Amino acid sequence: MNIIKFVSTLIIILSCYTAYGQSATDPVLMRINGEQITVSDFKYAYNKADNSNSTKGQSIDQFLESFINFKLKVAEAKNLRLNEDQSFKKEYSTYLDQTQKLYTTDTISTNTIARKIYDRLGQNIQISQLFIAFPKGNILPKDTLEAYNKIVSIRESAIDGGDEKFEELVLQFSNDSVSTNSSIPGYLGWKTALMLQQDIEEAIYNADLNTISQPIRTNDGYYLIKVFNKRKDLGQLHLAHIFLPYPYEDSDQNQKDSVRNQALEVYNKLISGADFDQTVFRYSADKQTADRGGVLGWFGVSNPIPTVFEAPLFNLNIGEVSPPLEMDYGFHIFKNLNKVALLPWEEMKKDITKSVTQSDRNEFVKKLQRERLSEEYPYIVNSLVYNQLQSIANNFHIADSAYFEKIAYLDNQVLLSIGSQNYTVVDFIDFLVEDPETNFTLSTDILSYKVNDFILAKQQEVQKSTLADRYPEFRHLTQEYYEGILLFNVMNQEVWEKAQNDTEALQELFDKDPMKYKWDSPKYKGYVIHARDKATIQKAENLIKEHKGSPDLQQILTKNLNINKEPSVYIEKGLWGKGDNGFIDRTIFKTKNNREIIGYPKFIVEGRLINAPETLDDARGQVVADYQSMIEKEWIKNLHNKYKVEINKDVLQSIK
Repeated sequence: MNIIKFVSTLIIILSCYTAYGQSATDPVLMRINGEQITVSDFKYAYNKADNSNSTKGQSIDQFLESFINFKLKVAEAKNLRLNEDQSFKKEYSTYLDQTQKLYTTDTISTNTIARKIYDRLGQNIQISQLFIAFPKGNILPKDTLEAYNKIVSIRESAIDGGDEKFEELVLQFSNDSVSTNSSIPGYLGWKTALMLQQDIEEAIYNADLNTISQPIRTNDGYYLIKVFNKRKDLGQLHLAHIFLPYPYEDSDQNQKDSVRNQALEVYNKLISGADFDQTVFRYSADKQTADRGGVLGWFGVSNPIPTVFEAPLFNLNIGEVSPPLEMDYGFHIFKNLNKVALLPWEEMKKDITKSVTQSDRNEFVKKLQRERLSEEYPYIVNSLVYNQLQSIANNFHIADSAYFEKIAYLDNQVLLSIGSQNYTVVDFIDFLVEDPETNFTLSTDILSYKVNDFILAKQQEVQKSTLADRYPEFRHLTQEYYEGILLFNVMNQEVWEKAQNDTEALQELFDKDPMKYKWDSPKYKGYVIHARDKATIQKAENLIKEHKGSPDLQQILTKNLNINKEPSVYIEKGLWGKGDNGFIDRTIFKTKNNREIIGYPKFIVEGRLINAPETLDDARGQVVADYQSMIEKEWIKNLHNKYKVEINKDVLQSIK
């Protein structure tokens, strides 16, 4: 485009902008029934049509007519309120939701948390714990005060003492059976990511060695965590074993020595080349694993082996067997079947992400999502209103109806603002009604997390509402689908069904000029009868002779031959040209093929070749198509008379 033409075009566009009240960058090209259609809307449709084989190479003028007709049909669909039909709304809503997800799904936040957890999986932390429980059921802040004061006092005592003091306090105060029943009171062993509640995991990975954490409040109570050591993750071992038990629980030393000697004898056989599986079968007292070569499974920090065995077993090479290792009840000989370190991130990403989204760690994801959305959709929480909601939650639980009675005076107060959009307390209550599920029991926790969920939900709503403005391709895609469904429905109602069902008009059209529907080559009109065996074919042939020319031949054959549970014949009725049916091709058109219906290896055909349609049914498809075309032309003519079409010729000229 030369500079003179460019300037001229620009002047035309600017003048159109003034006349049509539209952005200079996207002027209005036309109005149909008052609805504005911009240049970008038209160009999107034109370019898409130009990529279609059926409309490729059309000029703008050629395309314009079909585009206007399309928009008129959509206008009629709206006039008929087809866009208010529930099935339409459901189909479009499903598509809109799927398309919105392409633009709004935040995988970065989830991946950020998942990657953080993956990095933590490379480290193990050795800990003990002490736990003070909250009362069961729904609780208020005052219900946690006793537990808090108690855990603070315990922590002070623990800091003043050593490891033995912590163990003593566990036995005296801890409310969990796991740590109190441990051989070392409170000792949990080595832990890694995803093995503990999120708040505890955060605490231990940020703690220094040989320290006792501050009280950690969780949904069920307060924890103190003592961190002893940290190490690189050892990986996982796939182990098999041979178990040689002591004869009695109170076996004497001689009896134990006898088993030790037997274990050494078995070990020597193995290192001399004896087959491990056969040795397991012969000697191992663990009958549950003996039949599978003594295989125990995978062991690591999440499925630990006794600490005393870690060094000797993790130092085994793959395929190597350990010397006999003594436990309280006998000796084990282990074989290292395989050893793996932490798998690469890409291999673990999917499983870790699933663990994150299905656990309390998803709260971290939602926090990141709010922060990321706040860059474009900043929000303001009305602290005066929120503080009143929280004050009432201090004394009335959100699960109780009394809470909502107490906050009724705040119903119309603005709780949240995102841009120019305000959301009241009533909006928040409606959100709670729609999504009442929570993993929390403390009333103020529920309020805090639900308000955060409310913020995120409304940010996402605002984000979705702006997609059409921010992403032209989104607007075009969703509009195309919206109008496409309407077009299908209105065409079906006003053209296709009318043509299909008007048998009298179809017959009249066929009778008017039957030769119009002649074919280039003959077709076979009749039946293909498939049978399970030769005897059934013979019966079918006899019935065909007996009822030659009967219009009810298919029903007669079915009634007389399909008398058992498994049908003896399968019948096709139709009109076939060469290439339409493999069995007709083989029999009538003498074309070789291997077409066969499983279970029906035999077949015969019955019918005749015809050179032109004899009845309406023989040419129904062509006649219906002609009649549909006639109805559509008349319908479009009426639509042009019914709806006003205004084209801005200056804008049209500028885009040619």
